[in-house]
Amino acid sequence: EASATNWRSRRSEPRRADAVSSRAAGHERLLGLSGAVRRTVDRVVDRRAQRTYDEVTDLDVRGRPVAVLRYALDGRLQAATRLGWRPGTGPALAAPAAAVGAGDRLARSLGIAPVGRGVAERRGANGWTVRWDRLVGGVPVDGDGRRVQLWPDGTFHGLALS
Repeated sequence: EASATNWRSRRSEPRRADAVSSRAAGHERLLGLSGAVRRTVDRVVDRRAQRTYDEVTDLDVRGRPVAVLRYALDGRLQAATRLGWRPGTGPALAAPAAAVGAGDRLARSLGIAPVGRGVAERRGANGWTVRWDRLVGGVPVDGDGRRVQLWPDGTFHGLALS
């Protein structure tokens, strides 16, 4: 169980916030996220996970969060998600190979090169999860690697790197 003492968040200093926000705007275009009306940039210190990262929250015209992007301190995108239920309107991807291809193209457009063989799992109305497990000595480390979540039509829903 997490407690409030395991993490803390504070607004990033303006110059850093501007740089991170600019990076997020570029990634949003590549991910097909609609332009944010406003963004917040926070420096998050997660003591439990022993990580510090910059988190960008995109807000709509009513001030509601619509997307979250997380960056390592060196500027690398670590995670992103489109909030809310927004399955795409295009034709559904018909097979795992199509989902792996869509996930691979999306990751590469962000400068993230998937390693190894991608595996896609259909998640019903939630679309697809495509993952590339990290290998240690040729053995996959389950749950550790790169993961892209796609809506049924292959549009972006989420991304995580570990």
